[in-house]
Amino acid sequence: MNRLLLLVMAAVVATACSGADRVDGPRQLPLVWKPTDDLNVVGAGTHSAGTPLRVDLFVDRRANSATIGEDARDRPATPLTSADQVAAFVSHGLAQVLPASGVAVTEGAARRVLRGAVKTFFVREDNTYNGEVAAQIQVQDDAGAVLYDAVVVGRSKRWGRSASAENYAETYSNAVVEIARHLLADPQFRAALGLGPLPIPTIKPQ
Repeated sequence: MNRLLLLVMAAVVATACSGADRVDGPRQLPLVWKPTDDLNVVGAGTHSAGTPLRVDLFVDRRANSATIGEDARDRPATPLTSADQVAAFVSHGLAQVLPASGVAVTEGAARRVLRGAVKTFFVREDNTYNGEVAAQIQVQDDAGAVLYDAVVVGRSKRWGRSASAENYAETYSNAVVEIARHLLADPQFRAALGLGPLPIPTIKPQ
């Protein structure tokens, strides 16, 4: 086998390997709850409770509900889709984080109800995984009066293996956790649930 043929074969193998983690057309991913951030977003030793809260199923209000992200390492970028319900994923995720952070969450009748509309759910992979999840969040009392209403945005950044479904899952899951972190740091949200203010962190002397 001559040297030129060997070089051609090596180039073909290298090209095939470099594109092994890429797909032509949209790539479908399942939505998997896989946060790597601590679900107790208020910190250990911080006790909550407040008025029991029910988390209702969110609705999807994304401008582009067909995609959940893109692999932008190549041009054109490969869109990412999912057969799973994005709005259900976000509401179920918050229903995991809030009780882990001390909020009294119930599935039955409740004096406080958390409702939401997902505005953004997107993870972009380039050199890193960058995710953003945004939702219009409302807290209502049992008479339907709105006690809290705000758009809350959670962002997450991850490093990891290229085209990894696991890294995508960690990124969008952590972004949902970040929404809960912002909510529980918001005095108006805490007041709507009857939660006291967060304690001021103690700064240890140097």
